[in-house]
Amino acid sequence: MARPSSHSPFGKLDAELKVAIDEGTREALTALAFLASKPMSEYIRDLLHVHVHGHAAVAKARMAGQE
Repeated sequence: MARPSSHSPFGKLDAELKVAIDEGTREALTALAFLASKPMSEYIRDLLHVHVHGHAAVAKARMAGQE
């Protein structure tokens, strides 16, 4: 059975990004994702969306996705 395709407020999640980081940063991201009650991939994706698009654009896209 195929996994359903994932979507975000900015469209289909069809591109992957692989990045090497140090263990301390990975541990800190894991802790922050846990505190946000999100999987680390979702937490990092949210951080990237805000960094690239800005808080207002992310909020607007999320609101549009809930309609």
